[in-house]
Amino acid sequence: MNRKYIQNFRERFFDYRVMKQLFSIFRSILPLLIILIFSARPLSAGKYDQVDRHVENIPAFTDNDLLKLTHYLVSPFDQQEEKVRAIYHWITTNIDYDIVAYRNRSESVTEPAKILETRKCVCGGYANLFKKMAELAGMEAEFIPGYSKGYNYQMGKLFDEDNMHAWNAVRIDGQWRLLDATWGAGYIDDNQQFVRSVNDYYFLTPPEQFIQSHYPKDIPWQLLDRKVSRREFEESAFVKPTFFAYALETVSHEKYRIESGHSLQIKLEGPPDVQLVAQILHGDSKQDQELTFVQRNGKYFEINAVFPYTATYILRLYARRENESDQFIWVMDYQVEASARGHQILGYPEIYSDFIDHQAYLYTPLERRLSNGKQVNFKIRVKDAEQVAVIYNDRFTFLKRSGDHFEGPVIIQPGDQFLAAQFPGSKYFQYLLRYVGW
Repeated sequence: MNRKYIQNFRERFFDYRVMKQLFSIFRSILPLLIILIFSARPLSAGKYDQVDRHVENIPAFTDNDLLKLTHYLVSPFDQQEEKVRAIYHWITTNIDYDIVAYRNRSESVTEPAKILETRKCVCGGYANLFKKMAELAGMEAEFIPGYSKGYNYQMGKLFDEDNMHAWNAVRIDGQWRLLDATWGAGYIDDNQQFVRSVNDYYFLTPPEQFIQSHYPKDIPWQLLDRKVSRREFEESAFVKPTFFAYALETVSHEKYRIESGHSLQIKLEGPPDVQLVAQILHGDSKQDQELTFVQRNGKYFEINAVFPYTATYILRLYARRENESDQFIWVMDYQVEASARGHQILGYPEIYSDFIDHQAYLYTPLERRLSNGKQVNFKIRVKDAEQVAVIYNDRFTFLKRSGDHFEGPVIIQPGDQFLAAQFPGSKYFQYLLRYVGW
């Protein structure tokens, strides 16, 4: 029997170096809430290629003439959306975020002509510049002040002047649309330098997604039929643009803050080709991976978590598609106030990638550590599996098959035992889960 099994789940997706890098990136780029590795794929892939090429091939405007620049950008295009795209793409590829003014809380230029000359500003400057250029192109645009879940944002904290931000609304073919050129331009790296990284998620973002991170002072600029209250905005779950890129939806918990006992289950809905994993954080410290267990049940994800002691935790979720690389991408956070008294589960079985790839669903046992000598009933659903067995030191205890379900009693032995499956076209068993007898 080939005992070689696929790489350990914790090593594959959450090794120390990767998580340390993620935390470092998160701390350094919060000022714009733009995270390159976690950013949504450009929603405009291919749609605006012609416009973008025109913008990127523009000659240098040494005379800093805003009217001439705008005319050059929009003149080849008849459609308003293309003109808006040309202006947005030029701003996000040519105007730097004024990190010095932001860090020192000093004045930054806000007049469009001055911005064109200095090529740097903060959010108010980006919004003023876009508004002016859109108007020069013959379109209606508005400067929208409000609050954002960007730099200084802490889940659950009331919004104040530290959370002030500005963005734009633009009227395209009679319909108001939303965009944020500041967050679309780039991020601040570990050296406190602006790094340009154009993010198309913030170009014409759907209002129901935009409201997750932007709250206008003037409520009608939510552009929603049902207006969201400020309290709802402050209490909503903290989702990243990638949450929408993967077409995920909250099912069981819509607020960021959850009061829980020792264990918790959260449900999300998502497409069949999307996969999820989870990580518990306590402060800056990541907790052992055995404290979370994510599995798909039909169109729903069940995110199970246990908490080792009474404390405040962050439950962080990551996603990818089946055909993507091994890198899972941060999609959302919950803040969990856990009370660990009277707990039972000490940790979940260790997951291997075939469990995820074949959309297996474990009914029982959910505990990783099982009592030696005890008879335990195993039940699991595994798509396309021909046989399923519990393996201990090359000894196989086969589970009885009924369609995609496999079930049967197993006497627990000391040490590691693996729940494994044999799939068509292979004579070997692939590990799905690891348990420990003790």
